[in-house]
Amino acid sequence: MSFNSVVGQEKPINHLIKTIRDEKISSSYIFNGKEGVGKKKIAIEFAKCINCLNVKEKDQSCDKCSLCKKIDLNCCPDIKIIKPEKDSLKIGQIREFRNEIYVKPFECKKKVYIFENAEALTIEAANCLLKIIEEPPEYAIIILICSNIQSILPTILSRCQVIFFGELSTMEIEKILLKNNNLSKNKINIISKIARGSIGNAYNMIDDHDFLIRRDRLFNQLTKIVPGEIDIEMLNRVEKIFSEINEAKEIIEMIILWYRDLLLLKVVNNQKYIVNEDWVKMLSEKAILYRKTMLIDILNYLLLAQEYLKRNANKNILLESLVIKLSGVVY
Repeated sequence: MSFNSVVGQEKPINHLIKTIRDEKISSSYIFNGKEGVGKKKIAIEFAKCINCLNVKEKDQSCDKCSLCKKIDLNCCPDIKIIKPEKDSLKIGQIREFRNEIYVKPFECKKKVYIFENAEALTIEAANCLLKIIEEPPEYAIIILICSNIQSILPTILSRCQVIFFGELSTMEIEKILLKNNNLSKNKINIISKIARGSIGNAYNMIDDHDFLIRRDRLFNQLTKIVPGEIDIEMLNRVEKIFSEINEAKEIIEMIILWYRDLLLLKVVNNQKYIVNEDWVKMLSEKAILYRKTMLIDILNYLLLAQEYLKRNANKNILLESLVIKLSGVVY
């Protein structure tokens, strides 16, 4: 594979190719963008382009030389991918990286170190990494991959070239899925919209065969919520559905898309931009029951709930509060 195998992300790819052509490759990069939009794949292709023994005319890796093959198989000693251990990048990992980076390359022109989820750096690890970024060896390139650039230490941010990756369009995701999967076109269309710009999300949904079943089960419960009404039966129903979906993050994301669709139908009354288009008939009926201000407030609360989850808030209390909010009894 080469950059030609990547669908979308033309702007960051063209920028990276230009840096290679102009011999202005930076020693440190931050690849920032939503999870699953191709940042890691492009980082690997970038490493291949830099080190390929037979770079094509258009600055694409050949995919055939020994280095290209080794990088594709993740067995090149000069190209390393460093992942968080138990949700964080620890000081011990950075110290090990520091010992390695000052050893000259075995085979490649440039050693490339790719840090996944760089926002997971602990304070100690980030400060240790900063010292290496300040004085890197001339043969090394450091790439930090993140989806939340605000979490990166400002001193690291100021010393790296930041490249932003946008979300993929629904059509781009559809194109990828149609090429690589035997799913029905209707299912691919639904998954492409729910993925919200992330091919990684789309692949996760395809691999999780029960995802659409859980989604339909949750939506069936959401249809029973009536603004201004709440009772024990409703709480029991929602508690049951929450207990069947272990991932609170998944629940919140699905509910956000449901209420987003309700708001769009309420405001513009146009089905063109609806994500859950297979539920549009029921969504249209439910949208009539809500005021615009109520839907905006619910969505604001859902976004806040996402932040609480990132901070390890009590999930049971969070979801119970969410049920009360969604019922609209506070209005």
